[in-house]
Amino acid sequence: MLDHVVLTIQLDILYWLEQIQASERIIVGEKAFLLSRLISKGYPIFSGFVVNTTTFGSFLENLEDFKSLLADFPQSSLYLDIYNPKALQVVAQNSRHAILQTPLPDDWKTSIVDAAAQLNSTALIFRPSLSLPSFTLQRSFGLLSSQVCWNQPEFIELALKKAWSELFTAKSLFYWKRLGIPLEKVNLAILVQPLEKVTATGQVFIQPQKIQIQATWGLGYSLLKGDVSPDIYDLDSRTGQLINKQLGSKSCAYQIKNKYDDNDSNCLNLKLLDLKKQESYCLDNTLVEQLFRLTQNLLSDEPSLIIIEWCLIMNPSAQFYVLQGEMASSSSVLSNNTIKSISTSIQGLAASSGIVTAPIQIIPKFTKLTKLNIAGSIIITHDITSAWLPLLKKASGLILEQGGMTSHGAILARELGIPAVIGVPKATELFTSGETVVLDGNTGKIYRNQDNNSLTMTHFKNPKTNLKSTNFPMVTQLMVNISQPSSLEKAISLSVDGIGLLRSEWILAELLLKYPIERGLELSEKKEFIKELFELIYPFVQAFHPKPVFYRTFDSLEQSMIGKRGTYSYLQNSVLFDLELQAIHQLQKQGYYNIKLILPFVRSVEEFRFCQQRIIQAGLTQFPLFQVWIMAEVPSVLFLLPEYVKAGVQGLAIGSNDLTQLLLGIDREDTQLSQQYNAYHPAMRMAFKQLIQQAKTLGIPCSICGQASVQYPELIESLVEWGITSISVEPESVSTVYQAIARTEYRLYLEVARQNRYQTGSE
Repeated sequence: MLDHVVLTIQLDILYWLEQIQASERIIVGEKAFLLSRLISKGYPIFSGFVVNTTTFGSFLENLEDFKSLLADFPQSSLYLDIYNPKALQVVAQNSRHAILQTPLPDDWKTSIVDAAAQLNSTALIFRPSLSLPSFTLQRSFGLLSSQVCWNQPEFIELALKKAWSELFTAKSLFYWKRLGIPLEKVNLAILVQPLEKVTATGQVFIQPQKIQIQATWGLGYSLLKGDVSPDIYDLDSRTGQLINKQLGSKSCAYQIKNKYDDNDSNCLNLKLLDLKKQESYCLDNTLVEQLFRLTQNLLSDEPSLIIIEWCLIMNPSAQFYVLQGEMASSSSVLSNNTIKSISTSIQGLAASSGIVTAPIQIIPKFTKLTKLNIAGSIIITHDITSAWLPLLKKASGLILEQGGMTSHGAILARELGIPAVIGVPKATELFTSGETVVLDGNTGKIYRNQDNNSLTMTHFKNPKTNLKSTNFPMVTQLMVNISQPSSLEKAISLSVDGIGLLRSEWILAELLLKYPIERGLELSEKKEFIKELFELIYPFVQAFHPKPVFYRTFDSLEQSMIGKRGTYSYLQNSVLFDLELQAIHQLQKQGYYNIKLILPFVRSVEEFRFCQQRIIQAGLTQFPLFQVWIMAEVPSVLFLLPEYVKAGVQGLAIGSNDLTQLLLGIDREDTQLSQQYNAYHPAMRMAFKQLIQQAKTLGIPCSICGQASVQYPELIESLVEWGITSISVEPESVSTVYQAIARTEYRLYLEVARQNRYQTGSE
């Protein structure tokens, strides 16, 4: 235990964990109070201090114009219609902006920085610690995100304010208002602890008959971000006997960087693990037994514990530390009765958000899709392609044995807005058709019922996704990837610059069932096809007019059949391509000049020239605003881009999903490989940089429209610095990507301004 020197000035705002009294519970929050109680009983807890709830309240009351933003907070509750997304986003955005832009009082900052220095750690974690009114019957575990930073004064203040501002995210405002809890009744303290270099982290889930341990390498951020799935150990809660264990899919791990760098604000490092590490369990039998004994001891002192978050440090002997805990009450996401009825929670990758309860329908490989009736069911199968789109529209959820976050199943599920969990080995054997489960696409968990009683949604929280509207101008354009009319309402509510990727194969999937191109079409059928395709594309170009809509012409529905993909197939049979061009020409004649063309999976300049000739013949180029781009999916584009531009290519769209699998030699549908060899691989970063800088030199715009910028937000900073002209993402990722772009551009502007001031000698 540290010998803390608690200054008089700190007494009003800071409380050390070791010194918290029972009377101070409400001002330090439940998380901090539980840890202080465990410290007093000798359990292994990292030392730390709490910035108490009254400090936060004082900070809010002194913000300029903050009361008007929050309807006279804290004197009254938020008078806000949470079902009005735009109003909710405005309040959330303005509130957080006010917090982040207001400096801490100097004496507060000095006290907190001095206290942080006593923790003797290079990095810190700021954890929210809530105390709620006694009438609250809900839990908020995981609602507010923790913040990490270097243990340096300039980063400490920002991390604290970010932790405070989590209370005012759209998700949080929606949550408290929906529950009828006045915001001024939510007391928020911040627990500050050292962020240590750990071997493994995980959680213990405590049930009446079973204790489940989940573990992954490194810090827990890989689990939170869905980058990995954990090892699972099921133990008998009385004897500790191992009932079952399952090796997780752990391709990467987060650790603290070796040393502080004043040029790098990020204190975490994402490390790709070697194959031996991936195939090893985090905990051997001895460590599992040690963690079980720690759990049993904790339960003897705190019998209401249902979740324990832990970490393991080998220095040099094994030592487990308790990071936080959750107590059982009627506030749990699952009630006690429901917990008893659930025999297992099976873990996969959370691929598409949402929670649904429905019966399962297992679809074996090579089943004829046209004969299936799956309305309202959760589909379980090995993997899927774009050809499944008509079937998925009728499903309520999706579970796949194989696939990564960039797999077609994951992308289709997000596009359709159905919950999906992927990368669940032998899922078709673990479940039976007709069995009812709860599918949680937010966490990647699938809950099944032991007693065959009805699982109800009342035990699970499924907050609505609130998309942040972006209103500040940026040089880098931000666009959306969509292809279903159901996505339009969500997309047009966002302040984006257009549609960066309108996937034709997803638009055409059902139309091609009606008009099989391979059998040849009569003239009358071709005219009808053009008319119906025009009607399918029209809502997108009309809704976004005059903003650009980039329509990517047909790519194979069977994405695994590389030989049939892209423009090469047009050389074999150009009928469908010609029909697409004529439908686009009809849109142009209606005055919609905002539609542009992207050619998919281009392998050679000769293929492009063939397509360009067909485009000219169709009359599209007579409209001056029309452009023809190509996808950068085939690695040969890295070497042939100047030749493509000479031939007439007017823009480049990097398809990071396909480019990654072809450049690194992986299958994007392979769960483990797609996590290890991903778009953040050094070779991929070099490829992105080369394409962007080549495009800039050649005078053409360059976009990226794969999942890379969403999966790896840290990549966005590099993309913007290299000169990417636009980034196109799925609607639910717009807010996150916008923030990353804006932050990078602001930093670049600031660096230029400082450099100019330095060169001119002005002050």
